[in-house]
Amino acid sequence: MHRRHAALALTLVLGSLAAVPAHAAVLMTDALTYSPGALAGNNGGSGWSGAWTGPNSSGSTAVTAPLAGTTGNAVLIAANASTVSRSLAASYTTGTTSYFLSFVFNAAPFQTGGLGDYAGVSLFGSGSGSGSIFVGMPGSSGQLGFDWTNEGDGLDPAPDNTNLLVLLALTPGSNPGSTLATLYATTDLHTSASALVAGAPFSSSIQGTDFTFSTVEISGGYTSGTIQFAGLALATSAEEALGATQTAVLGVPDQSSLWTVALPAIACAGWQFRRQRRRLPASAAS
Repeated sequence: MHRRHAALALTLVLGSLAAVPAHAAVLMTDALTYSPGALAGNNGGSGWSGAWTGPNSSGSTAVTAPLAGTTGNAVLIAANASTVSRSLAASYTTGTTSYFLSFVFNAAPFQTGGLGDYAGVSLFGSGSGSGSIFVGMPGSSGQLGFDWTNEGDGLDPAPDNTNLLVLLALTPGSNPGSTLATLYATTDLHTSASALVAGAPFSSSIQGTDFTFSTVEISGGYTSGTIQFAGLALATSAEEALGATQTAVLGVPDQSSLWTVALPAIACAGWQFRRQRRRLPASAAS
């Protein structure tokens, strides 16, 4: 009886792990667990080579209280034009590897009338005519989307003053030397990555030239309201990127952390099986 219980426990644990994706690399996270004030000078998270740099004053991009319904701090884009940047621990080149940038975005409101109103997160670097890719609200667009230098925009209307879970996918394009940029967004902060990417993209995909990035920028000049970000993450899989953001803003573990629960359970089931096997007569154990 005990041996059957142990074997059943092992089977159930292994079966549950079948739904867990293969572990991918989390390249960058910042849960923004800083004291309220200027973002510049802070040095938390992982996957970076230094601290956030840029304007360091009360009117600059600043750490604020959590967005409504979340637990992690947010970053508020200041009313004046401001760029705060941080170097990644390595440079990454699109085209052969997929990269996923994730965060929570809130604009109150999406402004269309103010000249130059914009705020967003950029992966900034160099490449063959591609430059950087900006995700957020491009200047006076009144929409959520991305702006890929020299390649085009992917934009669509989004609700005001609403937390939006945003995922930018940079995947290998259909032609050599090309990258496909696709933006996903949802108001369901608890959604799974598989459900999000299985649905329709938030905005049209754009295929452009591969590029290299090594810096993350948070920039904006927003005079007509407030735009905030939370839970920045970059990974080589959608599951890892979204999971890191959800951990930061909701306090829930990402899917990879299931291994920390499953592995002890496997070890325990195996130990019980071996223990009961030793107790059985040789004829019964075979």
